[in-house]
Amino acid sequence: MISSFDTKIPVLPQGWEFKSLSDLFDFSGGYSATRSQLSNKGYCYLHYGDIHTTDKSFINVSEDFEDIPKLNIDLENINPNYLLKDGDVVFVDASEDYEGVTKHLVISNKNNIPFISGLHTIVAKKKTNQLQKDYLRYCFQTEFVRKQFLFYAAGAKVSGISKSNIRKIVLLFPNCVSEQERIASVLIDIDNLLNNFNKLILKKKKIKQGITYQLLTSQIRLKKYTDDWVIKKVEEIGQVGRGRVISNIEISKSLNPKYPVFSSQTSNKGIMGYIDSYDFDGDYVTWTTDGANAGTTFARTGRFNCTNVCGTIKLYDSNHVFIAELLNIINPQHVSIHLGNPKLMNDIMKKIEIKIPSLRNEQNDIANIILDLDKELDILETKRKKILNLKKSVMQEILTGKTRLIKTEINNARKIKT
Repeated sequence: MISSFDTKIPVLPQGWEFKSLSDLFDFSGGYSATRSQLSNKGYCYLHYGDIHTTDKSFINVSEDFEDIPKLNIDLENINPNYLLKDGDVVFVDASEDYEGVTKHLVISNKNNIPFISGLHTIVAKKKTNQLQKDYLRYCFQTEFVRKQFLFYAAGAKVSGISKSNIRKIVLLFPNCVSEQERIASVLIDIDNLLNNFNKLILKKKKIKQGITYQLLTSQIRLKKYTDDWVIKKVEEIGQVGRGRVISNIEISKSLNPKYPVFSSQTSNKGIMGYIDSYDFDGDYVTWTTDGANAGTTFARTGRFNCTNVCGTIKLYDSNHVFIAELLNIINPQHVSIHLGNPKLMNDIMKKIEIKIPSLRNEQNDIANIILDLDKELDILETKRKKILNLKKSVMQEILTGKTRLIKTEINNARKIKT
């Protein structure tokens, strides 16, 4: 039976079928434990936050055992339905944004290692063998399924989906398991390529981090410079300020939105949106004053805006890239916790002492090395995004039956018979 969420359902390809998740899975919840209860001792525990933060759609318990958080508890106290077996699917029942509502992990656990599904999770255990395990890694990622999750998601600040609603979601899939295997094989190949890029990007980031740290702390000096570095307070090298309250309403009402608004978020380089006007013009250092990203620092240039959770530094005669990178090393030790909220406010920032080259040219040369390393990372990230977009495009084609993967050996057999 098709859900009434949307009348624009995909055309049913030959050899495919629609089924509700209630026909395919039994659903249960997870065992609630806080992050503070987890350690490296006890039984593997899947926290919903770890589903949100991973790029993968599956987890191999044997291979990832050392990295999986543990809960030290007697298994007799755990409902057997909470223990994750090979082929189980775990969905999150809460997310801070709509995109996260569809997050899930397929469990690979051939050795039956005790693995507890945790807080804010919904466990789906297969009723039938109609769905191949690798196929499960991808079949929930089509627009058709995603729109159903979003339709049933409830809540204002936190979006969530219940077990009763997730049962209503309808899946489109080939009833031939071998076709599911071929679909999964194509997507696994793309994921392997993405994984190689992720490893290369991580390697380059670590190289950049090591070089940058040594340059910014004078452990490595550029040959032509011998002058001593000097200690300065931040308020001595620039004017410290702050952004203003900029609402989503102001952003949505902008008629010519060409000036970026930077917020506390680090995703998308901190861009919250664009508006008609600008508050800042030139080279600046900005940082997040409070929240999860407190102390995170960026070099900004051009015309832009900042929200009220962003501090600003207009430098007098220092290189903004050099100072921003240096403060990213130093700031964490100055972040304080107030009522559970991390903070690095302007009055503290002003008094932070930093050691910098007395010559602007040395700062410039170090900054240029850092920028060159960033360019290499940007090139790799651009290539990775192209592969990711290709994967999304391919998924929409082969997971809906628009493009069929024909089995070569079958075609060859037919030719022989004729």
